[in-house]
Amino acid sequence: MRCMPEPATTSLDAALDAALRSRRSDHGGVPVGALLVPKRKLTSCRAALEAAVGDLRHGTRSDVRHALVVDRVTPDMFLLHVPATVAGVLDDPAAAPAELAAAVASAVGASGAVFYSGVRRCDALFGRALPPLAPRPGPPEAFTFAEVFAGIGGFRLGLEPLGGRCVFAAELDRAASRAYGAHWPAGGEPRAGDISSVHAADLPAFDLLTAGFPCQPFSDRGSKAGLLDLRGQLYRELVRLLSARQPAAFLFENVAGLVTMDGGARSASVARKAYTDAAFTPGRTWPRLVDALSHGEPHDAPRTCPGRPHLCAHRGGALAVRLRGVVEGGQR
Repeated sequence: MRCMPEPATTSLDAALDAALRSRRSDHGGVPVGALLVPKRKLTSCRAALEAAVGDLRHGTRSDVRHALVVDRVTPDMFLLHVPATVAGVLDDPAAAPAELAAAVASAVGASGAVFYSGVRRCDALFGRALPPLAPRPGPPEAFTFAEVFAGIGGFRLGLEPLGGRCVFAAELDRAASRAYGAHWPAGGEPRAGDISSVHAADLPAFDLLTAGFPCQPFSDRGSKAGLLDLRGQLYRELVRLLSARQPAAFLFENVAGLVTMDGGARSASVARKAYTDAAFTPGRTWPRLVDALSHGEPHDAPRTCPGRPHLCAHRGGALAVRLRGVVEGGQR
């Protein structure tokens, strides 16, 4: 990837500079990173980025403000964590829309900022590391799972009665997160809001990754932008976690449009290749449509579960076989 030109000095001590640069990696997720900005330029840089991204309709200003978290790293220097739209431009300006690339370059250049790719908000460097998984008394669980794009906990509600233990949960929406916390009070497993803010290496080990990633880009209602929608790119965060942690299986859920939109060529085939690249066997990660009505539920809306027919992927063995039985047949 190509980065914006950087000033010769960063006004940071060598150890901190090296620590920030070490976060850069070809992680496979959505673009992330932070700008090192002089204190006197922080307000103007932040306002310029908000205006560039919001006014050019490559995001919304509320999205940008949510992502523009600030950390003070020296008395005169701040780290401004930028949203995926901005980080993507800074990682590879040539691949971005010309107007957006120019606006971001102007905002960054005027402030004399330095971009550190791969820096995430949830990091021990900033005093925001994930807490450890709390020990749980009693017999060991049948399997463990991490729940990403957790919503109000639908996967957890189904998997815990089958012997599973949730070891990590992430949900950005505040209302959904409050509902989740009301049903499962915090204090056991570590939790996060924005999954892109978390380093995959910091998550506890898990056997199964579950996710109900955003469906709006693939829904019959709305723009049907698919992968062209920023939310449609969030499946890449699941690929990042699969690649880094290599669980035995995964179970993802979305609307039927994921596999039917444009014959599935625009979305499902791209996502399927990404899961294959994360080391799941191609023939065992194809989506299956599931209609809740046919399972006795009063909800006539087919959903798609990529990987459900053959969740075990290429990682065979007793655990993979057991997880397939759990997910497909409700077997302990």
